[in-house]
Amino acid sequence: MVEIIHNRRLIFDDDRGVGEALNETDAQGYGMKVNARYWLNIFDIARGHSAQRPIQNHIDKPYSIFFPKIKKDDL
Repeated sequence: MVEIIHNRRLIFDDDRGVGEALNETDAQGYGMKVNARYWLNIFDIARGHSAQRPIQNHIDKPYSIFFPKIKKDDL
């Protein structure tokens, strides 16, 4: 089974927490358009793991490195 959910649009509130309809429109009153690409990764888990998750994490979640500012007196 493959399920793709994209740009949900509702005319009325569905009582799922937003408190209003999900009906975003452009300046002309048409529903918002979203350009998107989809890839389908088919693999055999008996032979190896999916390459999709590491690639997705690399693209969507780059590493964030933080350094605290430490004063000499604090050492």
